[in-house]
Amino acid sequence: MAFILFSAFGPDFSASDFVSKHGLKTDSTWSKGQPLRSRNLHKDAGFSLNFDEVQTTNEVVPLIETFLKESQGWLADLREQPVVRLLHLGVTVGEESSFAPCLEFCVSFLKLLVDERIELHVSAYPTNDTDEQIDTSRQQP
Repeated sequence: MAFILFSAFGPDFSASDFVSKHGLKTDSTWSKGQPLRSRNLHKDAGFSLNFDEVQTTNEVVPLIETFLKESQGWLADLREQPVVRLLHLGVTVGEESSFAPCLEFCVSFLKLLVDERIELHVSAYPTNDTDEQIDTSRQQP
C-alpha cells in the first residue's frame, strides 16, 4: 500500500489566497504563526493535498504523472511563489502481499519532478497485516 501527499509551504507564502485563487480542495491549509499540536507555531504558511491510497506500488508513478499533467495551470503559478514543493510517498513494508515493495522512478518521471521543482521524499512504514484468528473450538469451557 502507498500513501501520497503533495505540499507547498514557505515563510512568505499566502497559502489561503493561493488555494482560493485556484479553487484547490486541500486536506490542510495553514498560516504562519498558527499553533501546532506541539504548542509551537508554524514557521511558514502552506497547504497539502492527499491522494487516494493505492494498493500496489506500480500505481504510484502513473497517478502522480496524471496529477501533474492535470494541475499544470496552478503548478505554473506555484513555481513563481517562494515555496518548497514536496511530494511525499509513504510505502508500507512487511505485508504478505508486498513484503519488500519497490518504487521504480524512470528518468522521464524524475525529469517531470525536476521541471516542476518538486522535492521527492520516500518513507517506509512497517505494518503487520496478519490478523490473528482466534480458534474458539480449542478453548476450554
